[in-house]
Amino acid sequence: MKGKSQNKSRSDNISRTEKNGKGKNHQQWLMELRESEKLYRTVADFTYDWEYWLDRNGQLLYVSPSCERITGYKREEFIKKPSLVQEIIVAKDKGIWHEHRFSLEKKIESRDVQFRIHKRNGQICWIEHVCQPVINEKGSFFGFRVSNRDITERKQMEESLRISRSNLNRAQEVAHLGSWYLDLIKNELLWSDEIYRIFGVNLGSAMTYEKFLEIVHPEDREYVDDSWKAALDGKPYDIEHRIIVSGELKWVREKAEIEFNEEGKAVSGIGTVQDITDRKQAEEDSHRLREELMHVSRVAAMGELTAALAHELNQPLAAILSNAQAAQRFLMSEEPDLDEIREIISDIVKDDKRASEVIIRIRALLRRSDFEFTKLNINKVIEEVIPLVSSDSVIKNIALSTELDDKIPLISGDRIQLQQVILNLILNGFEAMMKVNVRSLCIHTTQNDQMFITVSVEDSGVGIEEKNQDHLFKPFFTTKKDGMGMGLAINGAIIEAHGGHLWAKNNPDQGATFCFTLPVCKEHSK
Repeated sequence: MKGKSQNKSRSDNISRTEKNGKGKNHQQWLMELRESEKLYRTVADFTYDWEYWLDRNGQLLYVSPSCERITGYKREEFIKKPSLVQEIIVAKDKGIWHEHRFSLEKKIESRDVQFRIHKRNGQICWIEHVCQPVINEKGSFFGFRVSNRDITERKQMEESLRISRSNLNRAQEVAHLGSWYLDLIKNELLWSDEIYRIFGVNLGSAMTYEKFLEIVHPEDREYVDDSWKAALDGKPYDIEHRIIVSGELKWVREKAEIEFNEEGKAVSGIGTVQDITDRKQAEEDSHRLREELMHVSRVAAMGELTAALAHELNQPLAAILSNAQAAQRFLMSEEPDLDEIREIISDIVKDDKRASEVIIRIRALLRRSDFEFTKLNINKVIEEVIPLVSSDSVIKNIALSTELDDKIPLISGDRIQLQQVILNLILNGFEAMMKVNVRSLCIHTTQNDQMFITVSVEDSGVGIEEKNQDHLFKPFFTTKKDGMGMGLAINGAIIEAHGGHLWAKNNPDQGATFCFTLPVCKEHSK
């Protein structure tokens, strides 16, 4: 029943077409068909594609020689067995074929489909199948001209491209790295899938530069926009900034290259966006941990100086008490010596300031704070540390001295952090000398070149064992019985944060010297 219905549908289509052609008789139709077929054969015999012609009843009239190149079957085989056209179609694609034929029977029109066939040698081949109705200028329908093109290589390339695109998208997703292209003429911004994910925008949404800016953190928009405008003038574009996605803050890094036309006008940009939120969080955590460790190190250093600091404070406090008692005695006399009392009070004020300065220095070293860079004279920084260790040096019988270059240029640094480094190196030097008889420690400052100054802490201690040379500045390495192994590692981090370098070496005769460099302020470098 289905076959009769389909034939009836095709007959109805043909009848309508013939009526449009004003009812030609059968003989005239055959003559025109043969003439059209003759012209068609002349072209089709030499075409590269596999061509064939069906008459209006679906009968196979002609097959081009190229069928053998594409399918492995000769055209005589198709003429002898027209059903071979359908039989060689891969089983899973036969539904595509049947739907295609059914559509043609319902409506005569140009149609194309793609499906796979089995070649004679068993290989699978992709075919692009195009049916073109043959209708003369008067509307008479003669049949279908069919063209079959081997698109196997194209399909393989499409599949390779699909796999490559899939792998690229996967790689971008893993790396949190996306790519984009901006047409500056049309203001059309094209994003890869990963950028849509990073920015929290629905896949495929139309984007422009202005829409992108709306996602950028309000405090960073001017910076991003200025950077992009500079890039359009030829400047490098490599920036980090914040974005707001669903109310949450993210960090991204962007890099781009601009393409210019022959007139030097920017016409497009291509670049990448990487989600660096995790890295920024790790940096923030690392910074917080470093600050905690630095604070712990300073507290530990103060602990080592407890006895010396107590002595440093006891001296002015004892003097204040003694002077106050003396003043009381003078005041109790019948005729107090006011000049003497004034001198005593002046001494009390001086001793009070001395004690106050010690306390201020201790509080400054124990205070938690971020780096605050200011212009500093490193000699003064050292001189502020000396009073904190002078009593300890006396107690331990250490000759403490300085050789400071009075023409040393200013540096840019954090006073407290640098004092921590110097204090730690001095205390390490004190401890290294506990097993030797002659104990001396000298702090030097020199300008070794136009760009850097050098601070050296030289002791006469036991020196550095060769096996420990490569491990001194590594975290948790220590030669002390109760040491944490963080002091020198923290010192190194502080100096590196200042743009300098910390190292150690053994002295030719005895002891070791710890040195660090600091960059000179730009206005003081030649």
